[in-house]
Amino acid sequence: MAKPTESELKLIQELKNKISDLELLSDEFLDPKNLIRFIRVKNGDVNAAEVMVRENVKFYESHDIEAVLTAEYPKDFYEFWPSYILAVDDDGGPIAHVPLGKWDSQAYSKNKEEYFLYNLKGFETVWGLQLKNSKGKDYIPGFSIIVDLEGLGWKQYRCYDGINGILRLLRLFESTYPETLKKAVIVNAPSIFGLFWKLVRPIFSEATQKRITVLGGDKTEWIKSISEFAKPNQFPKHYGGEVNDREQNIPVEEVAKFRNYVFRSKTLSKNG
Repeated sequence: MAKPTESELKLIQELKNKISDLELLSDEFLDPKNLIRFIRVKNGDVNAAEVMVRENVKFYESHDIEAVLTAEYPKDFYEFWPSYILAVDDDGGPIAHVPLGKWDSQAYSKNKEEYFLYNLKGFETVWGLQLKNSKGKDYIPGFSIIVDLEGLGWKQYRCYDGINGILRLLRLFESTYPETLKKAVIVNAPSIFGLFWKLVRPIFSEATQKRITVLGGDKTEWIKSISEFAKPNQFPKHYGGEVNDREQNIPVEEVAKFRNYVFRSKTLSKNG
């Protein structure tokens, strides 16, 4: 994310004034490089940004993020819904890899809330790395992601719980982590993916949609798109890079660490 401009700093101050009753918000949360996310996703509408901030705060009030990040989940969760952090780009932004085509939608049906918290842990891990790598900078580095749909088929599409679980996660991402995505490259998109994309696309803001590239099985196109945010030594050979498959892949759960981000204390804000 680019640092706030002079005109954006004025909007940020307006936003700060509107949420001044939330006295327990941390300095980290109130930092212009964080609040600018809400201003930008709402195209400069401070009132809309205020609503989004309050909803964001309520979400964190209602979830014990420390517990989520330190929780241990069954090993089969990582097998059924794998996700990885591959590397960190030159700006400090994490590069993630999600082999979505391998996700077991049927398994999700049996443990909906646990899988939700497991994926929340993944979101918070990536976001925590972004915050950590923003120290000393006037911007928060965006993250990039390679989503591989190899193996995706009608079995997943026909699973009502699985599809709704993914939609729930995407809504969570767009509402809780706005303007954190630098680039998403979706590869191995089958023809039936168009049906799913019609459900997904309206969830994302216009800005987010522009950062998503959907590709088929042409590896030449993969390399071109992935090379926009990653160097060859930062992604696997399978996608045109130089790293042996899974050589640098770090399971999300292994890098999860709690960081005090929203509140100065664990006490709820006044508007809770």
